[in-house]
Amino acid sequence: MPVKQYPFYLKATVILFGVILLIYVLFNLQAIMIPLAFAMVFAILLNPVYTWFRKRKIPNILSITLTILLAFIVFGGMLYFLSSQIAKFTDTLPLLKQKFSTLTIQFGQWVQ
Repeated sequence: MPVKQYPFYLKATVILFGVILLIYVLFNLQAIMIPLAFAMVFAILLNPVYTWFRKRKIPNILSITLTILLAFIVFGGMLYFLSSQIAKFTDTLPLLKQKFSTLTIQFGQWVQ
């Protein structure tokens, strides 16, 4: 059975229409696709922990629960330490502004 050859302008039109349609669909589904992408990244990152629990002969439901609990603990710890560092930074911000202003004045005098 011979393969039918289509002209270039027809192939290019179909490919261009397909690309435009794909971009349109992805743009309209971005509210769904972005959380799904983050969920896939988290699933890929947590899969080794789950398999480690399964190798230790821990039941399936308990392995999933422990993996999610461990992820929440790690995320909560990171959030706690990050917020404490931000709080310390906001406490020292006026002092940093004062030092920066004196340094800019000294630099201006040095340039003159």
